Amino acid sequence: MLHILFLILKIIGIILLAILGILIVLLCVVLFVPARYQLEAETPGGIDKLSVHAEVFWLMHLIYGYYYYKEQKAKWQVRIGWWKLNKKKEREETGPRTDSENASDDVASKNIERTESVEETKSDKKRTRHMSRKAVAAKKKQNWFQKFKCTVRRICDKIKALLETKERVVDFLTDERHVAAFQRVKKEITILAKHIRPRTIKGKVRFGLKDPYHTGQILAALSVLYPFYGEHVAIYPDFEHEVLEGNISMKGRISVIRFVTIVCHLYFDKNIKQTYKNYKLLKS
Repeated sequence: MLHILFLILKIIGIILLAILGILIVLLCVVLFVPARYQLEAETPGGIDKLSVHAEVFWLMHLIYGYYYYKEQKAKWQVRIGWWKLNKKKEREETGPRTDSENASDDVASKNIERTESVEETKSDKKRTRHMSRKAVAAKKKQNWFQKFKCTVRRICDKIKALLETKERVVDFLTDERHVAAFQRVKKEITILAKHIRPRTIKGKVRFGLKDPYHTGQILAALSVLYPFYGEHVAIYPDFEHEVLEGNISMKGRISVIRFVTIVCHLYFDKNIKQTYKNYKLLKS
């Protein structure tokens, strides 16, 4: 009897260990198998001729999604296993309305306008009977003075509140623990940006706007992103013509373990916890 009981417990233990092993394997797959993405975009000239094709897939296309845009039409699809979710962006056109419907709408709108005009004339007559011009002018002046007085009070209250919290904000920003927390967050964001940036990127883009000033602004913004694309993308600004042409392609991957590691680093950091508590006190 005990032999049978031990055998049953042994079978149950083996089953539990097998389930635990499967769960550990699935957890490792989710954490360490990266999701891959790729994007291709090109235009022979003009934003209206732009075509974009983007794909994201994970675990041998078990989870797959794409976005396709061409000729000002877009479509996308998401597939998880054998379950699909897709949508095509199309314009829907309604048929022309009949003459009888238009006529009935015109009659109804005219009747509404007549009733509104009659009600307005009645209300105007009643107001003119009960109020004189002097009374109306005096009331307007009084209302304007009250609004101005309330506005001045609000501005003064805001200025007082800002002056009271100025010292607290300065102390909060200059505190050593808070500065260390900000530096830690900045470091983790930099690590995350390096991880999700494309592993391979190449392309060539020539652009220009009507106003050369706006072209220069876009060029300045792109220069800030230079560490992102480096020397692999050639950018040619055109300050004389309005143009957009070129192509660009990129590929990269993202791992869940990297996000989990960053979240753990931030969550268990003592300076960040103290900064969050002090921020709640400052906000209150």
